[in-house]
Amino acid sequence: YKLVEYFSRYTKARMGIILGVNNLIDVFDEKYYRHLNGGMLEAFGILFTRDLKIYVYPSRAAEDEEIMTTANMPVHPRLQPLYDYLLFNKRIVDINTFDPNVLHIFSKHVLDLIRQGKGGWEVLVPPYVDNMIK
Repeated sequence: YKLVEYFSRYTKARMGIILGVNNLIDVFDEKYYRHLNGGMLEAFGILFTRDLKIYVYPSRAAEDEEIMTTANMPVHPRLQPLYDYLLFNKRIVDINTFDPNVLHIFSKHVLDLIRQGKGGWEVLVPPYVDNMIK
């Protein structure tokens, strides 16, 4: 919500952000909003009063696992009605055009490999990116 609040200073236009489904799981974690008097509802009020749309990129932890999307993402039962409302009103939508061969690649893992000086990260990024980092 802080990112949207920041960009809202510079535009009144509709905004969209792209999140991986794993990041959306974090967005629905109440621990990130304990410091706000209104908790998660206050943060979501800031997010969605700005005519925001969240586009969600799927993930798959392993080749043999099901692709996770907004349809099968785990949501705490207490938050399910809010989540369903946002889905129904198309404030949260799936990105349906994606390469299933790269769904197992997570930026945090790639960054950890680079920071630790370990090899193997090069095949996890586009060819031009590895040349920029080396």
